[in-house]
Amino acid sequence: MFLIYTRRSTDDAQNQKNTLENQEKQCMRYAKDHKLSIAKESIAGLMTNGIIYERHSGWKSSPITVSGAGLVEYQIERPKFMQMISLLVQKQYEGIIVMCWDRISRNPNDDIIIKDLIDNKHIRILFVEADYDHKSSAGKLHRNIDSTVAQYWSDKTSEAVRKSSLKMREEGKFPHKTPTGYLDLGADKKAIDPVRAPIVRRIFEQYATGEWSMTQLAKWAAKQGLTHKPQRRTRTKEQMMQGLELEQMEKVEQLIGKGAIESMLHNPFFIGKTFIKGEEREGIHPALLIDEQGRPDTILFYKVQEMLKKNRRSYYTIDKEFYSYRKMVSCTCGRSYSPYRSKRTGEVYYQLKCKEGCDNSVLNLREDHIVGAVGEIIRKIHFTDEELVEIEDGMESGLKKVTAQRNKEVEDLHRERKRILSDISYLRDNKITLLRQEVMTPAEWKAETVAITDKLAELESKQQGCSETEADMLDYVLAFSELIKEAASLYGKATDNERHKLTKLIFSELVMKDGKVFKYTAKPEFAVLLQRTEQVVMNGGRWLT
Repeated sequence: MFLIYTRRSTDDAQNQKNTLENQEKQCMRYAKDHKLSIAKESIAGLMTNGIIYERHSGWKSSPITVSGAGLVEYQIERPKFMQMISLLVQKQYEGIIVMCWDRISRNPNDDIIIKDLIDNKHIRILFVEADYDHKSSAGKLHRNIDSTVAQYWSDKTSEAVRKSSLKMREEGKFPHKTPTGYLDLGADKKAIDPVRAPIVRRIFEQYATGEWSMTQLAKWAAKQGLTHKPQRRTRTKEQMMQGLELEQMEKVEQLIGKGAIESMLHNPFFIGKTFIKGEEREGIHPALLIDEQGRPDTILFYKVQEMLKKNRRSYYTIDKEFYSYRKMVSCTCGRSYSPYRSKRTGEVYYQLKCKEGCDNSVLNLREDHIVGAVGEIIRKIHFTDEELVEIEDGMESGLKKVTAQRNKEVEDLHRERKRILSDISYLRDNKITLLRQEVMTPAEWKAETVAITDKLAELESKQQGCSETEADMLDYVLAFSELIKEAASLYGKATDNERHKLTKLIFSELVMKDGKVFKYTAKPEFAVLLQRTEQVVMNGGRWLT
């Protein structure tokens, strides 16, 4: 009684002889023509009616190792093949019928095992497409040639796949699966996913604020319904043994976890870039992160990269009640006040457990007490009526000085712009010469052009800022002061979220002691205005700006 062994390889999926159906058909015809009996037994996870179907793509190859005793060991990582060999060695079957040499052997290590079965164990292995005389030198030579050719085609196929993939990558194409936020329509057709892309961009924007942790971003994304693209689950060993094809697995959508969020935030694919052998290249796919001008939003992406280098504290807790000052107010000992809501009155309090030795006497604060203290500082940002009178009186002489300084800056920017335009023209006009003489590689030429163009855009942005008149700038400052004055008056009546945003906008540090603000650190744009009140001593503490 014989067994029929068939194997399907994903390395050459388009080859007709690679299909299990074709191999079974040819082997059955061979058995009939040569009057060979096929076993009728079925063994769960191994064979059906004497026919073994194996798909090796799910199994990794194992290297040869040498044990401490000097024995050469090779692990067979093809479960069905291994079981079949065991049955043959035990003489439970006379032999096997297989389509050709490359269906039973994947590599030179497998060759050694198969040849040993034939030459030393005297097991009959019959090939449909070849008739080897295993006892003669000519027959063995024929067998060895087929083995070498099979290995050659296997290596050549793998090499062709690698070269094709590299060529597409060098052309800016992306033959692999794209990250969440894109649709895979082909190596050169990576479209923006209209459903997932807006959520992905919000993840970048929120992390860039410095107020979100990976865990909280993952919880937020889950609430938005963000999932990975539909994909098939990894087959279990039992499913592989049963011959379940990957294509037969149902596609499922899984929620994005914090690990996937972190990987996403590191990926430059979202600004239109890919990597080839560790080198960053421009891709031909559209950027998911774009600025107001429709260009890749590199500012947002690289701000996120800077944030990733730091330890992030989350001010947002998706699964907990929102409080205005959560993780924003601390004690002089460094501990943060933790919010809670009184079950009896419904009021919000902030409780503190100080470090040993801390002399803070007030460890429980009502939220409205903090609101009042912070609002008092905000009211100091805008100009008083007396200050506005002084500004108007000195406006004419002050504007003359500012205008003179502005004119000098404009001249410097104009000269710099002319130099950059000259560099761009040189690179474009001499591209062929630079490449032919190998002064620059194509990648270096492109990188230099992009860098200079980005510098020009930055310079033009500065020039645009200088185009505003000094009077306009003064009007802006005065309008800003009035806006802050209005915000200060409404601060106490704002919602929790509005109060949180305004406090976070103005302050980077708030420290309280004995029920009062001990010190604070304002953001640079507000610190300029608050410096008018610096060195003011209050309640034993000191305003820090």
